[in-house]
Amino acid sequence: MPEQNGWQPATWIPVGGNDEFGDLARQFNNMVASLKEQQHRLLQSERLAGVGRLAAGVAHEINNPLGVILGYTRLLRKKAVGPLGDDLAIVEEEVLRCQEIVEGLLDFSRPVVVGSQRVDLRALCDDVVARLAEAAPTPSTTWCPSIWVAPTPGRMWLPPAPPATIAKADARWKNPR
Repeated sequence: MPEQNGWQPATWIPVGGNDEFGDLARQFNNMVASLKEQQHRLLQSERLAGVGRLAAGVAHEINNPLGVILGYTRLLRKKAVGPLGDDLAIVEEEVLRCQEIVEGLLDFSRPVVVGSQRVDLRALCDDVVARLAEAAPTPSTTWCPSIWVAPTPGRMWLPPAPPATIAKADARWKNPR
């Protein structure tokens, strides 16, 4: 509030004693401190919301060309032979990796729903085992990675790992020390 006739709004009142006015001054000071804290939190929340909107916009702008690149790469890969096909496979893998990063940006921009829900643990474990079996380099490979389960049904994230890392983990899993 602007200054009017030499008066400025008070944001702190000196506490004069333990009487009724002292109690009132303490309560006022506590209220002002609480209000400042709430304003700070609101400002932080607005900043994060802005960052989320920016992330969503950037993600959508990046995702469109990635989709085009992926489509053309897959078309070219069907026609390619020899080393060119291998190179295009690497391009396809990297584009898919970029799309996962973009999906992470979009997840960041979405509101977070915090809560718990019932999960059919047996079905979840069966799904994880099936996905790991698809990703295993050999039929005999078993692997016990870290798994993060999001509260959204059917969404989980397995950290990507190169075959050498999987083989090392497999060896440690089979021969624990």
